[in-house]
Amino acid sequence: MRKIWIFLLVFITLQLKAQLDSLAHLQYDVRLNDIWGYQDDLGNEYALVGLVDGISIVDVTQPDSIREVFRSKGPNSLWRDIKVYNGFAYVTNESDSGLRIYRIDGLPDVSTVEFKNFMGEGDQIFNTAHNLYIDSSGYAYVVGTDRSDEMIVFDLNANPWSPNEVGFFGANYIHDIYVRKDTAFASAIVEGEIQILDVTEKANIQLLSFHNTEYRQTHNSWLSNDGNYLFTTDEINGAPVEVFDVSDKFDPERVETYKVRQFGDEIAHNVLVNDSLLFIAYYKTGLVLVDCTYPYNLVELAVFDTDKSSKGPGFSGAWGVYPFLKSGHILVSDINNGLYVLKFNPTNIGYLEGNVMDAMTGFPLNNVKYQIIGSSEWDYTPFTGSYSLGQKGGGEIEVVFSAYGYQTDTIRVNLIEDSVHFESLYLQKKNTGEMNFSITGDDGKQLDRVSLTLSQSEFSQEFSTDERGELLLDDLPIGQYEVNVGKWGYRNGCLTISVNEGENRHELQLVSDYFDDFSANQGWISSSVTGDAIWERVTPVASFDNNQGLQYDPSEDGTLEGCNGKAFCTGIDGYKSAESSTVNYTNYIISPEVSVPSIYTDAYLSFKYWSAFQENSEDTLKFGVISENDTVFVEFVSETDPQREWISRGFNLSDAAISSGTFRFIVEISDDLNPWHLVDAAIDDFEVQFISGKEDVNTCFVGQNGIWKSKCGVKNYRILNNLGQIVQAGVSSKFDFSNLNSGVYMLQIEGYAPQKVVVDE
Repeated sequence: MRKIWIFLLVFITLQLKAQLDSLAHLQYDVRLNDIWGYQDDLGNEYALVGLVDGISIVDVTQPDSIREVFRSKGPNSLWRDIKVYNGFAYVTNESDSGLRIYRIDGLPDVSTVEFKNFMGEGDQIFNTAHNLYIDSSGYAYVVGTDRSDEMIVFDLNANPWSPNEVGFFGANYIHDIYVRKDTAFASAIVEGEIQILDVTEKANIQLLSFHNTEYRQTHNSWLSNDGNYLFTTDEINGAPVEVFDVSDKFDPERVETYKVRQFGDEIAHNVLVNDSLLFIAYYKTGLVLVDCTYPYNLVELAVFDTDKSSKGPGFSGAWGVYPFLKSGHILVSDINNGLYVLKFNPTNIGYLEGNVMDAMTGFPLNNVKYQIIGSSEWDYTPFTGSYSLGQKGGGEIEVVFSAYGYQTDTIRVNLIEDSVHFESLYLQKKNTGEMNFSITGDDGKQLDRVSLTLSQSEFSQEFSTDERGELLLDDLPIGQYEVNVGKWGYRNGCLTISVNEGENRHELQLVSDYFDDFSANQGWISSSVTGDAIWERVTPVASFDNNQGLQYDPSEDGTLEGCNGKAFCTGIDGYKSAESSTVNYTNYIISPEVSVPSIYTDAYLSFKYWSAFQENSEDTLKFGVISENDTVFVEFVSETDPQREWISRGFNLSDAAISSGTFRFIVEISDDLNPWHLVDAAIDDFEVQFISGKEDVNTCFVGQNGIWKSKCGVKNYRILNNLGQIVQAGVSSKFDFSNLNSGVYMLQIEGYAPQKVVVDE
């Protein structure tokens, strides 16, 4: 849950706004990674900045005159991690030379800093490591090593220059780790979980428990001052910072989440805690400060954007943050924009907490939406019915509460700084009515088992009629509902209805046609050769790859008219990157069965598709038919075809050379996996048009000078270009190609086989 606030007046905003101010900035000629800090015996403060080719030590004691005092070249590595203990700096990298140790206790009086490469002892050596943490007792936990992915524990106390290995843990790859006293919190990024370890005996480390983070890309964690709450990040687009109550190490509970933008896809990279503040290196957003006085009620305080040239998902911007200097100054490393020294000007917060309950029963209500009036963001109550939020500076706020089936209610409170105001709310149920649906076909036939979805802003549920097309919904809260109706062999229906108190009845008539815009459930089946099927009938949400920012899923469906909103898509998840929601292996969607009436000899199958292939991939998207035991693919799409837009396409049933009078439409998308590439697709507006063999298109239509005319009356028609895009459509007896660019077009006339038309200059 992301907590929110609102400022009442402009002058209050200026007065109360918590700020992050830049005190100094140092640009580098190379890319940066992580950062740490150090204070010498004289009180001088230093930034230890990780570079792709070494480290940089910068004196930041006087922010108006910061200066680099030492730079060390090392193995080129995108990743470096730095920690300091007793005047020594310990640096990992993922290229070579093991752990590099720098003796920095001589600063600022030395002209150079002595260092050595340390790779372990005897035959227990390692060359690379991803990260490390040094606890308050002087034990270094080096993780993500190339020694079988082991975590190696070194005692730095006896000989910090050549530490002694005292233990290891080799169950899996650990990406990052945080240790306090006898407990370690390991970020197992591959497993997507926080692993809680007992490190009392370094030579016999025990796994106590493990718990998945929401997006299964567990990157780092940090413990609250009291040790009861753990804050975690998942390094993936749109993932929140999560808060776990770890007071019971064997049964942690997720109690809160935070995102800098409620529906944003930015990446929170590293989170650290100092006193009651979260310091989040939030990649392209910069540094984000969040109040965690009450870890179940996080309140955003300030944001400093270190990379104003880029926004959204992906890996650039603020990599690391160090908030522990005695001066209170904050160090931030930006990958492309260098070192920042920041100052935080805090403000106090007023907090609001309470419970939402049913006015009649007193039971807590979950999934109640609550929102500060004037804010664009909101949250929902959990099963306990509790809610919590905060506002910088306190002051008067109005909070609105709404839930399906209940009357909306509002509370107005005056929040006091540094205080918690507790107020419970009892929601009254809405009055109800009864809705009776009756659904028939346009030929008057009763339709059995029709899918009907009823939706409001906080509610959506699919129902099914009985064998007579009847559906009775009693005790339905009054109000307006969006209704989507679907039945195979008919066009989907959609409408808005009002439910009033008492009895209500609505009769719907569906138009006979094999057409599906997927706004309702017509019974398609999705499957995969392995694992869960990735095709889904959903509202499209765009996803982007992390490297080039290319779009891999459509941002809207392909339907221009009628009932729109949904399509069949692969890997739709607005909070994940394309890499995390792409197709893997082979996946299918298959339509229900189509029967070709005996008066027709052929059928034309048309559809819209969206495809997105990674460059140089061998992945494929295929369209075809299944008849009895035969599957024949007719249309093929690859990365050389136009993509990342909705394109119309189709083929004749006769092109599949099947003999049966029944068939099913099939779509296959396949990731070659050798090598793996990104691939996604979607389809919409599937339609079957039957073609009669009694009329020849050339006997009914004549073409001359770019004008085709019908001798058989007015007809529905469409003209498609060679990309399958509709360039003309309507109802007419004349079809004009004369004003189109030269090229090959397809003329589709209702009831006739498609006709190829060549337009010359």
